Formats: sequence, structure tokens, C-alpha cells
Amino acid sequence: MTAVAQNQTVNPLHLERAQYATNRVGMILVLSSWAMMFGALFYSYGLLRIRAVAWPPAGTPELPLVIPTAITVLLGLSAWAVEFSRKALAEGRTVLFRRLVMAAIVLGVLFLALQSQVWVDVWAAGLQLDTDRYGSLFYFLTAFHAIHVIAGLGVLCWMFWTAPRLDTALARHMRAQFSAWFWHFVGAVWVIIYALVYVL
Repeated sequence: MTAVAQNQTVNPLHLERAQYATNRVGMILVLSSWAMMFGALFYSYGLLRIRAVAWPPAGTPELPLVIPTAITVLLGLSAWAVEFSRKALAEGRTVLFRRLVMAAIVLGVLFLALQSQVWVDVWAAGLQLDTDRYGSLFYFLTAFHAIHVIAGLGVLCWMFWTAPRLDTALARHMRAQFSAWFWHFVGAVWVIIYALVYVL
């Protein structure tokens, strides 16, 4: 009976690896669903732009470029900090991990603050939600992304607080990896928005 019981005992490492595989598939599905939502928004934006006689419409206030470019750089630096924080966590350098994650969070907050300033400036210049379809799409795209930035900051705070406290290296890796995936997704979506809305 003892031998049978030992054979039936499940290896905790195998359970943890199975959980990691399941969580990985779940995270991929979540990010894929959000990618489809943003993809639909980008498609709508592109369709309206192609069909428009002029884009942006005549009389539309010009969008700023300096602040959007600056916040794009901020998100890039934030992504860099998150990646190096993962490496620091894997090496057991908890203090450096926390500093890098905190830097990423601060950069994300700065992104939101400066994006808010863009909204205030263009609203005062005359581009408002009810101005035309261009204005509606501009605010919807950027605000929808900002909501995901806020969610991403929450995920980074969760990683900052919980990842170093987990018992195993795989659990710490899993927490940091999935949090980083979400933050990189937010950054990648912003690059597309920046290119479509501000540059092209």
C-alpha cells in the first residue's frame, strides 16, 4: 500500500508546471481578445479615413506631436524597465527588481498625465467629442487605451508587491512574465495609435 500511495503522489513541480502552461494559454487568449477589440477600432479608423475627402477634416485643429512623441518614449523606457526587472527577479536581486518596477510605474503615470494634457489642449483648441467623427475616434481610441494603461499600472503594482514573495522560482517567473506581457501589449497598441493618429 505504501508503494502504491507513493506512486500516486503528485509531484508539486509537475503541478506547478501544468498550472504555468494553463495560465500561459489563458493569458494568450486574453491578450488576443483585446487585440481583436483594438483591431476593430483600427479598422474603423482606417475605413473612415479612406472614405473621407480630407483627413483630418477641414477646419480640424492640428494635433500636437511633441507630447505624443515624448510619451511614446516614456512607454518604451517603461517596457525596458519591466524587462530588466524580470531579469533582476530571476537573479534574486529583489531590491533592483522593485526599483525597476517602480520606475516603470512612474513612467506609466507620467504617460497618463501628459496624455491628459493633450486632451485638455485639443479640447480647448476646438476638437471635441461632438465635433465630428474624427474627434469621436480620437478621444475613443486614446481614452480606451488609457483605460488599459491604468489596468496595466495595477498589474505592475501587483507584480511589485507579490512576485518577490512567492515561494518558487517558477511562480515568480510566471507572475513577472504575465505582468510584463500585459504591459508590452499596452505599449505595442500605443505605438500603432501614435502612428495612425499623430504621424500618418
